[in-house]
Amino acid sequence: MTINPKPSLLDVNDLSPNQLAKRKKIISAAGRVMVRDGIAACTARSVSAESGMSTSAMHYYFTDIDEILDLAFRGVMESFLDHIERAAEQHDNPVRALWAAANAYFARSSDSIRATGDHGEQHAPMIWFEFHAQSLRTGNIATVQELSDRGSDFFQKLLERCEIDSPQHKAETLYCALLGAAVRDSLSRRPTSEWVASLFAALALPLP
Repeated sequence: MTINPKPSLLDVNDLSPNQLAKRKKIISAAGRVMVRDGIAACTARSVSAESGMSTSAMHYYFTDIDEILDLAFRGVMESFLDHIERAAEQHDNPVRALWAAANAYFARSSDSIRATGDHGEQHAPMIWFEFHAQSLRTGNIATVQELSDRGSDFFQKLLERCEIDSPQHKAETLYCALLGAAVRDSLSRRPTSEWVASLFAALALPLP
């Protein structure tokens, strides 16, 4: 399987509301399979079974399975990043907002990211690594790069509010460190606050 979606031959602007709903249903189903079983398990057959839609319908609404996977991955990760951003928005104090965002990233990763709220064994970093590896092999890294930039940019803005030196560099380092720590946590379970405190100390970031 490759992750190298071709441009869709279908103009979504020409679809009726009912057709758009069917297209969304397929993407959501692929997201559930991805979260529950991993990206490699997202075949046309498994997504068809999960969505209740025929494979011929999938071929009508999408160019190929890779286009579906790209859109499903985007949906899963955007939901994950939205969750982190909402956690930060609960705090006016910039240091507390930064701490809340980091804790939300790590806690949601460790608990597993669910595409719809009722499935999930794979957590976000594992999905990220799997999709990223596929993207590097095919050379199609646009989606991964865009979402990675969104995460790093968000943490950079939080660090700028905290008046931290070299906010861009530290934001990129923190984002990568959270990703790696969340994967490491699958081998050694520690309280979320301990992991985040360790990362903040290593980067000389303020604690709330």
